Amino acid sequence: MLTTGREPRLSRGWIKAILVALLLAALLVRGNRVATPAAGTLATVLVAVSCALVLRAWARTGSLMNGYTLVLATFLMAYPISAFVHLTGADYKSQGFYDLAALDVHTQLHHVYLSLALVFLAQFGLWFGLAPGYRVSEPAAQHMVRVRSKLLILAGLVFSLVGAVSTFVLFSKQGGSVEDIAIDRARGLESGSARYAFMSSWLTWGIIFLLCAFLASQASKNHARLTLSTLLAGSGCMMLNMLWTGERAENLLALLPLIFMVRKFARHVFRPFIATAAFAVAGIIVFETIWRTSGLLTAGAAYLTQSGMTWGQFAANQLCGVLDWQMGRYPTIALSFDMVKHSGYAFGSTLLQGVAMTVNAPATLLHIPAKVSEPEAVTAMVGQYLLGDSTINGVVPGTLAELYLNFGVCGVLGGFFVIGLMARYCIGITRSAGDTGTLLLGFYGLVLICIWTIPMTATLPLYFLATKGFPILVLWTAERMLGQVRSPGVRA
Repeated sequence: MLTTGREPRLSRGWIKAILVALLLAALLVRGNRVATPAAGTLATVLVAVSCALVLRAWARTGSLMNGYTLVLATFLMAYPISAFVHLTGADYKSQGFYDLAALDVHTQLHHVYLSLALVFLAQFGLWFGLAPGYRVSEPAAQHMVRVRSKLLILAGLVFSLVGAVSTFVLFSKQGGSVEDIAIDRARGLESGSARYAFMSSWLTWGIIFLLCAFLASQASKNHARLTLSTLLAGSGCMMLNMLWTGERAENLLALLPLIFMVRKFARHVFRPFIATAAFAVAGIIVFETIWRTSGLLTAGAAYLTQSGMTWGQFAANQLCGVLDWQMGRYPTIALSFDMVKHSGYAFGSTLLQGVAMTVNAPATLLHIPAKVSEPEAVTAMVGQYLLGDSTINGVVPGTLAELYLNFGVCGVLGGFFVIGLMARYCIGITRSAGDTGTLLLGFYGLVLICIWTIPMTATLPLYFLATKGFPILVLWTAERMLGQVRSPGVRA
């Protein structure tokens, strides 16, 4: 049996037993929501198995904050929890565009069982592709990570300036207030403004580069309070820069690479930093949720008056809505069944659209009309199917649903296997990186893989890497070019 140093107060067997008991109690309280027999029970079993795998990974690696456990946790938990919430709770009103409980009994039977089976297959494909990553539990050989502080400071200043100027220009073009500029994902931005939207996000990378240079300095090692204060101040600026986009995923996309770097270079402040960061991110997610549904409280009050629900029941329903629709989107797997039956498989066209969009990214950023043709996006297909309007592209089915829409069951199993291989490759990069550029690129790759779980298109991480991640690609390239130059190292 592998140990991680300090023995837990409860054995893993007791922890799993307590977890199963809590899930069964939750199932008894909530009850089945759909007519399909044992649907809630199967979803509960899926959650229990997923939790057990995450606990096993946690025990073997000794931490939740490593690439292997983090990737497993995000993929193993998001869809099963969404399935559990959606299939249980007699009083739960789905807040999504597609509700399995509203289908006829025969359709429920097919859609519920097949959706659960696809979630299990996706998890198996991911685990099989990632499986050799469990060896990260073995102590890694200490190696030197070269930190070129001058390069980090230069890159930080350049991209901070570009990001700040782009944000100012974008606000000026759109009206000058958060209400005017906040991005509506269903509408997008005016022509020519997309480049400023993406370049404004580079301010976050500029701050990360400057903070990394500080973490590698002697001042950071000798002054813990100063280091923590600097990290919190920098993180606050990053969050404010991301807040106006209204994109909750971008908060994690911005902060997680920095969290990894703090764990690598400044372990003496890691615990207070991550505790504060987790609290702040949770608060921002809640704030953005309320902001994006500004009429929630008013409409909720009217709904409570009519339905007789208590505020506690209403709050519980909103939480379930976040776990069901906003995070996992389990019901959209079944939506892809209907779309395939209506129009047939896409055979990779939506994936090709994401690749073409990435190829067109330079032309989009530079406002050049020369672009390759793009197939119809999956969001446009969903908008056309659900609402009869392909221009309404704010409904994102999620990666699992899109993979099924393209290649069916084989697409789900093979697609998540490839995602697992990519995660394993990024983990290898972070364990053997010899410079900060490669280290940050590996961490950013892991973050992109993790957010694949939440509602997004299957190829959007590639687009994020080419646009929002452009600064880290520049830094990585510069590190490669300077690879022969000797520079002091910092032991990882």
